[in-house]
Amino acid sequence: MMISTLRFIKQNGLLARGGNTSADETLTEIWEKLNDSVFAGQAFVINAENDTVFFEHIRLEETKSELFYIVTVPN
Repeated sequence: MMISTLRFIKQNGLLARGGNTSADETLTEIWEKLNDSVFAGQAFVINAENDTVFFEHIRLEETKSELFYIVTVPN
C-alpha cells in the first residue's frame, strides 16, 4: 500500500519540536501544520553566550506526491 510521504511523516510523529544540544550550541526546530500538505517551521542555533548565530524559515510541502523542503534565510 502506497501512502504519501507527508502522511507518513505526520503519522510517525516526525514533525514537532526538536533539536540537538552540544557544549557549544543548541539547535532547535519548531514545526507547525498549515494544512494537509504544508508544514512551516523555524530552525535556529543559539551559542553558549546565548546569541542566535543561525536562523532560517522552513517549509515542507507536498505537491503531486513530491516532497519539497524549502528554506529561506533572512537577508
